[in-house]
Amino acid sequence: MPEEVIPEPVIPRNPVPLPPRNPPPPSTRRAAEPPGKSNPWMWIAFALFAWNWFSGRELQPIPDPSPMPAKPAWVILVEQTEERSPETAKIMAASKFWEGLVARGIKWRTYDYDAPEAASYRKIADGTGMPSMIFTDEAGKVLKQGRLPDTLIELKGLLP
Repeated sequence: MPEEVIPEPVIPRNPVPLPPRNPPPPSTRRAAEPPGKSNPWMWIAFALFAWNWFSGRELQPIPDPSPMPAKPAWVILVEQTEERSPETAKIMAASKFWEGLVARGIKWRTYDYDAPEAASYRKIADGTGMPSMIFTDEAGKVLKQGRLPDTLIELKGLLP
């Protein structure tokens, strides 16, 4: 009896080419520019770069538009107590931060927007949004004003 020959299975070799796994979106594909043609904006950018390089001047960073002129004596917070957010509550509950300010000679006070004591700060609070933060000197002159940041780290960055 002749030996039975079992044919090996034929494994097809990917008859259909697969698409690329992550093709770029159609909006980011650029058509190839014809040879000899270049982007005019590239030359403008290069000219500006070369002008700055050979003029010997360095590009200066843009300064902070409202640096604090002096060390504040007071940090005043004006808020609507009924609408206090969790972020504002976390900042106000950070007792070590506020104790550190007092140790540095900076006093702080929180006012409710509707309280009669906050009457002189309402106009500033309306302009900056709630909750509002106001830095003043000892005489009560406003040094800097703005909206209270959402995190304690951002608030620390505003202090001198």
